Amino acid sequence: KRAAKAARKSNGSNDPKPWLNLEAAAEALRDHAALTADKLGENTNSTPSMCVEKSTSRGGDIILLTAINEETKTPIKPYMSLNKAHYDKLTVLHRRFGGSDGDGGEQKKQQQENATKVDSLIFCLLCRYEALKGVGSQCAVPGAAFDDLKPYLGNTVECFASPLNCRFERYYSAFPGLEYAFGSLGSFFGNGTLEIQEGSFEVNPPFVPEVMAFM
Repeated sequence: KRAAKAARKSNGSNDPKPWLNLEAAAEALRDHAALTADKLGENTNSTPSMCVEKSTSRGGDIILLTAINEETKTPIKPYMSLNKAHYDKLTVLHRRFGGSDGDGGEQKKQQQENATKVDSLIFCLLCRYEALKGVGSQCAVPGAAFDDLKPYLGNTVECFASPLNCRFERYYSAFPGLEYAFGSLGSFFGNGTLEIQEGSFEVNPPFVPEVMAFM
C-alpha cells in the first residue's frame, strides 16, 4: 500500500524509483502469495476453502463478485463490481483463450468448472486494478477510430492494454500471469521482441519518460 501511495504521489514526475519500488513490491507479493498457497495446499484441513460467488444487481446491469468462506458461507472480501458488458466481454475472452471444451457430459462439466474459474479470475483481476486505481489513467482511442483505420492498417495489436479496456482480442498488458487466460500476449517489454510480425500496433504507454525512451 505504501508503494502504491508513493507511486500515485509521483505521477507526472521524472523519478522512476517509486514505480520500480511498486513493481518490486508486486513481485514480492506474488511470491509470498504463491508460497502461502503451497502451504495452504499442504494443510487443507485447518484452512477454510474459499470461492467466488456471483450475483447481479436488481436491474441486472451490474455483476457483483464476492469471496466466500465455503464452510461458514460468510464473505471474506467485500464484493467487487463491474457492468454486465465488461463481464460478458471477459467471459468471451476467457472462453477463447483460457478455457477448454470436452464432449457430451464432459463438456457440460467443463463448462461449469470454467464458469467458476472465470469468476475467480475476474475477481482477482478487479482486485489488482483496484489497487492501482488513480495511478495514471490516460485518454483512450475511440473504437470507431480503430474501425476506420482497419482497412488501411490491417489487424491491430494494442501494446499497452488490459482485458477490461482492450479493443481487440490480442494485446499486451501489465499482468500477463493473470491475463494470459483473457488473451494477453504478455508484457510489451517481456521478450524484447514482438511475437506478431504483421498488421499494425497501437501504442499508448504510461506517460513516463523512462518508458517512452525504452520504446
